[in-house]
Order: sequence, then structure tokens, then C-alpha cells
Amino acid sequence: PVVSAFEKSFSHLPSFPFPSEASVRYLPGKGVQLLVEDRPVWLAGSFSWIEEELLRRSQELSPEMKDFRRLCEQSMRSAVVLAHCESAEHLQPLAAFSLEDALREDAVSVVGNLGNRMHLTILSGDSNEHVRRLAHQLQINEFRAEQSPEQKRDFVRQSTQREITLMVGDGINDSVALAAADTGISFAGGASLALHHSDVLLLNNRLADLEKMISIARSTRRKILQNLFLAFAYNGFLIPIAFGGFISPFLGAVFMSLSSITVIVNSLFAGRRATIR
Repeated sequence: PVVSAFEKSFSHLPSFPFPSEASVRYLPGKGVQLLVEDRPVWLAGSFSWIEEELLRRSQELSPEMKDFRRLCEQSMRSAVVLAHCESAEHLQPLAAFSLEDALREDAVSVVGNLGNRMHLTILSGDSNEHVRRLAHQLQINEFRAEQSPEQKRDFVRQSTQREITLMVGDGINDSVALAAADTGISFAGGASLALHHSDVLLLNNRLADLEKMISIARSTRRKILQNLFLAFAYNGFLIPIAFGGFISPFLGAVFMSLSSITVIVNSLFAGRRATIR
């Protein structure tokens, strides 16, 4: 989404090709580097990461950059900083961009319905104020902001020790947490690394399908338990009768077939109701 927004906003500007020896390195939770001959030349990422790189070179953000960062925090927006690494000892921030995420149309209703049936927590790498506003919009009480991929993973691992944990995410920073959850769910439009670590992939990119999927899973579990009960009750009643010789082998075979038919018909009723379109 961020790349698409930049492409639309700056499509009128001329582009330039990467040098043949250039490569891109992604740093989860921080940003990306453009490397030329294994040396970082361009950096794009969060304010905290760029500031960390500046301090490592005994530099600091300019007053203008600090003002822009403060403005982004007050307006609860994310920011991306573009910096040029002129040498190993000098890093020059050139531009900063303010980003604002828009909630999906059905996010409030879907999250509200899920919140009535399970405990929800937001894990995000964004600033505390930005995540606080998002949690307020979605009416989610628990949230954790400024989380690195490793912190997300650790939180999910701790949660799996207490209860069954489901993780939903579609970004690269979510991939390790998706792998750590009991069930990881991603969307088809997500990052390839997130898709690779997910157990379930929602093809239509609709949050409503997430709610349907959970309903289908619960309905399927109920049907499994019902079928087990029917099978044990049916056989537990008829097998002693058959051992006692009170029914003929033919009737025994008929009753066994009816047992299987009962389980199949019960399962078909679940399949008719549980369909994602």
C-alpha cells in the first residue's frame, strides 16, 4: 500500500534505473537500504531508525526534521524518511513523508463482532499515539505500539501458552508472528513473506471473510463433536444387541450403513451453511 501511494503521488516525476550492481536490503521494523557494491547509499524508513543511524555517526536530525516528526506524532500519522549516505561517516536526510492509514470499510463492524466472541489485541510498529487512535476507533482495549517483528513474535508465543491464538497480518513485519501463532491468517494482497508463513489465505482481501472463516471453523468443530457423539451412541447401543444375537447379520449391516449415512447427512448440513463467496 505504501509503495502504491508513492507511485500515484510521484508518477509525474522522471524515474531513474538502479545501477546494475545495486541491491536492496530490507530491515524488518526499520526500513530499506539501497546498496551499491555492498555499501548503503539510500535509506528509507522510520524516524527512529534514521535517528539511530545519525547518532551512530555523531549526527542528529535537523530542526526542520524534528518539527515535522513532532507534527506527525501530534496528528497521529506515520512517517517515512529518505536519507542519502554520502559516505560511511555522513548521512544526509533529504525528505520526510507523512502517511495515514485508512481503515477498511467493514473493519469497525467485523472487529466489533469478533470482539464479542474473543479477546483482541493490536500489535503494531507505528507510534503509540497512532495506534491508540486506531484502537479507539475499533473499540479494542489492549494494544501494543512501536513493536518490532521479534516483539510481536514473543507476544504471540506467550499468548499461545495461555490460550489458542490466532494472528492476522499481511506485512513483512508480521511474518514471524504469523508463524508463531496457532493459526496465522493473511490476505492475498499481502507481502509474499507473510503469505509464506500463513496457515490460511483469504483470497478476496475482505475482513468480512475473516469473520465467516471463524464461524465456519466453529461450526465445523461442532459438527465433528456431534458426529462423534452420534457414532458412539449409535454403535454403543446396537453392538451389544448384535452380540446378543437379537438381530440378524443382514439387519446389522443395514444399521451400520445407517450410522454412516447419519454422520454424512449431518456434515452436509454444515457444508450448505458454511460457504465463503
